[in-house]
Amino acid sequence: MPQAVLPTKVVHPDGTITEHFPKNGKKFEYQELRDLLGGSLETVPFMQKRGEYSVAYCDEEGQIKGLEFNPVATRMWLNILAKRGEPLRYQPRLFGPVLLKAPRT
Repeated sequence: MPQAVLPTKVVHPDGTITEHFPKNGKKFEYQELRDLLGGSLETVPFMQKRGEYSVAYCDEEGQIKGLEFNPVATRMWLNILAKRGEPLRYQPRLFGPVLLKAPRT
């Protein structure tokens, strides 16, 4: 039995969250993911949430490009980092849209 494809979500700086499905109906091509972010992909370290998303990406030059600060995605990331219990060496901040890639089903 074929399994349903879960949507990949994009958290925008204004707090809206949009859902996206791969064009081929199975999995995203690299360029599709780049197009959703509007730039080069950078993995957000340790930002995974079992059952909801397997990896998070941001534009690796978001801050340099002057993209808007993303408070919602940053808060999500900080909550995950806090649960890890490791001390932070800096205050993490995400800029521009952040893509939450759906886990494989």
